Amino acid sequence: MTDKAKRKYPIAGTDFFTQIMDDNGYYVDKTDVIPWILGRKKHVILFTRPRRFGKSTMISMLKAFYEYRIDRDGKVVDNRHYFEGLKVAQDADAMALLGAYPVITLTLKDVIQHSFKDALGALANKIRLMYELCDWGWKYSGFDLDEASLQIIKRISGGTASESDLVNSIALLSGILHDATNRNVIILIDEYDVPLQSAFLHGYYDEMLTFLRTMMSSALKTNPYLERGVITGCLRVSKESSLSGLNNVESHTIMSEGKREFFGFEPWEVQEMLHYFDLDDAYPQIEYNYDGYNFCGRHAHNPWSVIMCTRALLEDAKYPYRTYWLNTSGNDIIADVIHQNDDIRKKCFDLLRGKTVRAAISEYLTWKDLQADSRYAWSLLTFSGYLKPVEYEDLPGDTWACELAIPNKEVSEVFAIQLGRWFSDKNALFDPLTLSDAFWQGDIATAKIQITAALQCMSYFDSVESFYHGMMLGLLGAANRYIESNIEYGSGRLDIAVWYRDRAFVIELKSITPSELQKLGITREYTNLDAATEDEKSSIDARLDVLKNEALKQIEDRQYAEGFIQRHPDVKNIRCYGIAFCRRWVEIAMKG
Repeated sequence: MTDKAKRKYPIAGTDFFTQIMDDNGYYVDKTDVIPWILGRKKHVILFTRPRRFGKSTMISMLKAFYEYRIDRDGKVVDNRHYFEGLKVAQDADAMALLGAYPVITLTLKDVIQHSFKDALGALANKIRLMYELCDWGWKYSGFDLDEASLQIIKRISGGTASESDLVNSIALLSGILHDATNRNVIILIDEYDVPLQSAFLHGYYDEMLTFLRTMMSSALKTNPYLERGVITGCLRVSKESSLSGLNNVESHTIMSEGKREFFGFEPWEVQEMLHYFDLDDAYPQIEYNYDGYNFCGRHAHNPWSVIMCTRALLEDAKYPYRTYWLNTSGNDIIADVIHQNDDIRKKCFDLLRGKTVRAAISEYLTWKDLQADSRYAWSLLTFSGYLKPVEYEDLPGDTWACELAIPNKEVSEVFAIQLGRWFSDKNALFDPLTLSDAFWQGDIATAKIQITAALQCMSYFDSVESFYHGMMLGLLGAANRYIESNIEYGSGRLDIAVWYRDRAFVIELKSITPSELQKLGITREYTNLDAATEDEKSSIDARLDVLKNEALKQIEDRQYAEGFIQRHPDVKNIRCYGIAFCRRWVEIAMKG
């Protein structure tokens, strides 16, 4: 990061490298990716990272670096000043290629329409813009277009292009720019798989796949004017993807080895930025909220969230540590996964409790795989940024056996919100906000009704405390930002703590285990209390009553509330809840 003058705070809301530099914004220098790209043997590189991990800024920076362009006066545009003092400026071989090639840029991130017809219209608009950015090639260079090319450009510009015009548009533009400059072209395609995700979700996957596959092949495989191509997306090439058939692509994913992370912010980069703005004390909380990604040993923070949080801190926002990634990442992915089956939901509850899930993940994944086999869900969640590999070992075929975990507090909130929405969708009687309000107000009766409504959604029960613990984290996390689990307070680990401003409530959970049910003489398998005999109901009720009070007493004996207030001195009012479960039955005790 250079210091011409004191840099403004990180600029959020723009992916344009030149705008960041023109506005004197703080830029986390990733320009050393340019020498890295030049050292690769393959002519086309695919970078896959989660959404909002700096891919579009990278594409914009590469465009500014490579671009050969002529202005209205017939002069070559010089972008050298943008790279003064940056890492790439220290590499003479790389700098020799600054401004060396015409650049074609296409971004597909907003092609998310509900039908193929509408998506094709959105693609047509993107391609029209792509041509407008390159029209210097025939307007200011003195190059005369042939009549056929001129007619296609008129159709693209006028919104009357055929599907054939669109699918061959990159290849045509490559030839025009090459003939106008006698230079090969750089092709940059951002978020190539967004249209496929939307097509999968809205039922036109095969049509979109055929279109993109043909476009990509003509642009990146059979294009004689291609110098280099860089593509970004979320998922890697697979046998059915839009990049299938391209034998000149090198993929660089979160599981690719390498010492440098070109997208997520590494810890030292975040610390350096915070130090620059005199915000060193904020790092522990930023680390807790937005760190935790493990890209084959490369430690990374979510760059979008770090930038947004740093801005909020500099603007003295009242609540700077928010869930910034929630509405930027296409969270229908996690919603779809959670809706698939009980086993996945059960494991999501475990993940919320800080546990890991062991699963095989593969880079060779398509959206259709998710529909065909729920096991692919773990790959999708990992490559989309919802999970991180804590430990992994290589398996044949670019597959890894992984211990997967939620990377940070922010993503944990996303899981909780989506789980809460699933319960609401399944049972109209359950509402996360009503449940939350009941705990805040000490309304045990309403809290019991809400939890019971949520329990009716479940078709299985482990009858162990850990299951209910994860479920309660999901239910309460859907309506509360400040929530912790299994944190040491007083003389033990408290199950759940929720707080806001000067008030809080803490929860300890207990459950009747299968062995306890047997001791009570209950051996039948049933989930509905109405199926139990009066004696069985009486035994279960009596045991739940004991357990809820034991839970409440544990809070008192281990001084969880006192320990919580010591660490959160702003909290003046705190309620304590002991909750006992048995399958679909719940009892609650309260103090405070």
